[in-house]
Amino acid sequence: MVDFRYHLVSLVSVFLALAVGIILGAGPLQNAIGDTLSNRVEALRASRDDAREKFDAANDELKSSNAALKKAGEQLVDKTLTGRRVALVVMPGASDEEITAAQESLTLAGATITGRMDLNAKYASSDGAAHRKAVAGQVGPALGQAQDAGPDDVIAAAISHILRKGVNDGASAPLVAALTAKGDALVKIADLKQPADAVLVVAPKELRLANASKAKKAAAAKVYTQAFKDLSAKGPTAALGADGGKNDLIVSLRGTKSGSTVDHAGGTQASINTPIAVASEILGGHVHLGTGQSAESPIGTRVDVAVPGAAGSNAANGNGNG
Repeated sequence: MVDFRYHLVSLVSVFLALAVGIILGAGPLQNAIGDTLSNRVEALRASRDDAREKFDAANDELKSSNAALKKAGEQLVDKTLTGRRVALVVMPGASDEEITAAQESLTLAGATITGRMDLNAKYASSDGAAHRKAVAGQVGPALGQAQDAGPDDVIAAAISHILRKGVNDGASAPLVAALTAKGDALVKIADLKQPADAVLVVAPKELRLANASKAKKAAAAKVYTQAFKDLSAKGPTAALGADGGKNDLIVSLRGTKSGSTVDHAGGTQASINTPIAVASEILGGHVHLGTGQSAESPIGTRVDVAVPGAAGSNAANGNGNG
């Protein structure tokens, strides 16, 4: 049995230690601890303020650089597309901000936007393959397509005709009816009354297809990629996409070796490169601009397209890729 005196000594030791701690904390150590903590707080505050100043300075410099680049870019593309008409083809998932930015950049270069055609999920879904085959059977003869042409190629040819001839063209009416049939529409058309000299395809970083598996999305991406290739074969076609990462759709379009491409949609860089890519296509050349995978140059060089009807203008300036 433990002696009572052992407990007493233990209790006295505890209280003595507590008393010594209180005395030292309130006396000699108080100022030292307080000064140390205060110094650390001040150092952290100074470090934070310094980091904030550096961030603000870098942010201001970036804004100034972007403003200068934008101003230089406006001069670089000014009047390069005067009198030219451009139609937009929008793939599922492309953002409204990027579409608006593309329209503004083309307009600043002097182009007129003739309208817009949105390709919907049914355009490329695995489940809609039978329907697309039936539509191709309807529109193929009107386009003079070979009987062995693939359904998706025939539909892309129909889209190209509508874009480049306008919805008021006599041959466009049955094509529009087949592609926009109520309940089975493959596309949505806004305006497009005027024929376009060039087509700009706006692609998303990732296709937005509801309830689609990874395999179905990959299959759909191939259909949209083929559509870009087919449109390019019919006339001047450029594509605008995301940041050009390994799995971006724009990289897939770029890999077709047809048409022109621009990455980093919505940015200052793309606002300069988009009119340059379209102008290059009208003159029969292909460029791949941006900083993404397989891009040839961060910024393109000025391309002047002759104004329709002006001296020196000719049929080659707007009738396809040479």
